[in-house]
Amino acid sequence: MEKTNVHFFSFENFNEPGAAVNRHIALTKYSKRDNTNSFLYSVLHSADTKGNEQPINAVLPSSNKILKILKSILFAICSLLTIRKNLSKEDKNIVFYLGTSGVFFAIFYLMAKICGFKLYHERTELPSLMVGKSFIKKVDFGLYQLFVKKVDRLFVITQALKQHFISCGVNGQKVSILNMFVDFSRFDKPKKRSAPLSEQCFVITFCGDLTSSKDSVNILLEAVSDQISRGKNIRLKLIGDNNTKYFTDILQPLILKLGIDKNVDLIGLIPASDVPKQLTESDLLALSRNNSEQAKYGFPTKLGEYLATGVPVIVTKTGEIDAFLVDGDSAYLVQPGCVSALAQRISSVLDDYSKAINVANNGVDVAFKYFNAELVVEEIFSE
Repeated sequence: MEKTNVHFFSFENFNEPGAAVNRHIALTKYSKRDNTNSFLYSVLHSADTKGNEQPINAVLPSSNKILKILKSILFAICSLLTIRKNLSKEDKNIVFYLGTSGVFFAIFYLMAKICGFKLYHERTELPSLMVGKSFIKKVDFGLYQLFVKKVDRLFVITQALKQHFISCGVNGQKVSILNMFVDFSRFDKPKKRSAPLSEQCFVITFCGDLTSSKDSVNILLEAVSDQISRGKNIRLKLIGDNNTKYFTDILQPLILKLGIDKNVDLIGLIPASDVPKQLTESDLLALSRNNSEQAKYGFPTKLGEYLATGVPVIVTKTGEIDAFLVDGDSAYLVQPGCVSALAQRISSVLDDYSKAINVANNGVDVAFKYFNAELVVEEIFSE
């Protein structure tokens, strides 16, 4: 009987929590089925080969940057040759390139051709956003643009990103949508609730990027401050890396300026396994992403985790979010960059929390239908 082996080659650091790490682990996990084996490789970073849940084949560590790249290239080539050596005549092998480098793309393309493997690729953000100003970065991007047209299948996260690649010369028949997804097995079934967790304090949680302006956390801080000034007792939990220049220079001074430092809990970076607990121990989850090119072509992966908790969600209306969520029905959608709109929505949730819970329950249903990893991954095997 023919078997399919899917080999996911990731360039993420599996020793650090992050949306991409969670996605790549879930991709590998849910690609396993009766006649399909899946394998995960960490090309650029060393990792615990046992992993937390998914075994990882990882490159050996190196502190020297040049040696690290060379080791990664050798690791990729040797891994592909080993796969070929152990190949059964009846087996079908798919190499899934999860990187962004044009140089590595060229290597994987050439090796896939030599070994007779199918080459798949996934992209969740607009490629040009990651192009540096240096000549080397521009050459690398040129290679990426060349080899992305040669893959057997390309998976993207939004319709906008699909149209972008088609406009760049990728065969549209090779491009498929692979929605943002969440591993529901990480979350307990939402507990029934009709009121905030505590009468003393209303807990709002943000989990995401504190290292840049991408998620417009400043807007969230100002909206929370507005509600506190109106007598609302709110505690805001910020989950993410706060040991950065952006947080120290921009967000921390703003917290002090607004006088809400006693209302803000800096949770910091936490393991992925702890995220569900932190999110569910909240009364409201907020994401105030700005209306940028990144938002237009991408999709916030954290939104799936928010929805899976059964906690009410407020999110800015960017990109293709409103293709899945309906304002006041499955989530609360607000215009990006507007402090007053976000503040008013927070107030409306506080004033009618029983309705907010109904909205949250609908949000769980939407997430399970469109963002359930077990279902979304099926798209990889549709021809």
